[in-house]
Amino acid sequence: MISPPVVALGSAVGCVYAWARARRVGMRHRAVPLRTPGSRQLPAGVRAPLAHALDAAMIPCSPEDAVIGVLTAAGVAGLVGAALIPFLAPLLVVLVLVGGPAGLHLSRGRRDHALVGELPGLMQRVAFELAAGASLEQSIAGEADRSGPLAADLDRVRARVRHGLPLTDALARWVAGRDVPEVRAVAGAFGIAVESGAPAASALHGLARGLRDRRSAEAESRIHSVQARLSAWVVGAAPLGFLVVSTVADPRTQSATFGTEVGRACLICGLALELVAVLWIRRIVAVPR
Repeated sequence: MISPPVVALGSAVGCVYAWARARRVGMRHRAVPLRTPGSRQLPAGVRAPLAHALDAAMIPCSPEDAVIGVLTAAGVAGLVGAALIPFLAPLLVVLVLVGGPAGLHLSRGRRDHALVGELPGLMQRVAFELAAGASLEQSIAGEADRSGPLAADLDRVRARVRHGLPLTDALARWVAGRDVPEVRAVAGAFGIAVESGAPAASALHGLARGLRDRRSAEAESRIHSVQARLSAWVVGAAPLGFLVVSTVADPRTQSATFGTEVGRACLICGLALELVAVLWIRRIVAVPR
């Protein structure tokens, strides 16, 4: 008879292999057209914020796929936990259900970070085009056809201008929808160039250099904070590692932690404190903007 740990390990390996194969053959792209127009969707009040969060984290999937993925991962974690340590199964399910939204929240700045990295190049290209005689509207329209994090934002600016909105108003709406200091600086420079009508190529080159210098300074500060962030991860993960090791090694710890009300209350309080510590330390070591 095959022992439960072997079954659980085999199931986990099989899931990882199937996932890797699905990514290589593009199964998700072949399965999407099979959906019928009447496929179920999340309520609008839930779907819109979740779609915005996925876009901000640069996760290329629909809100429905994200929910299904988290629920599937929680089910697999529960089955593996039930096979290995029955007391640990509910905890694993809760960790996955809480960890999915928490990870999405912590990754919410990925698109803004990638977009800020593209702004100096945008300013340089627009400055060269203006020096060559192109208008600012033509330069922005050409940049909207490029691939990258900025393409969608500039495409919205171009569409608003084509629908009759002045370029300065379209840029103001870009700032309202993407409240990032660097975006405000770029949109302000473009707006001044439109309203003044003066040659702006040299000013845009200077702003591009300033944005690059700011980004270099932020990168340097992140390098200097690597040791602090690593220490924070080690300190934060040590209690969880001790909990797992002690639970696996000593059955009495299992019964005391998961089998009594006091143990479960202590476990919940400890996990809550761990979450608060993660958010607090993340705020301490974050690079100020």
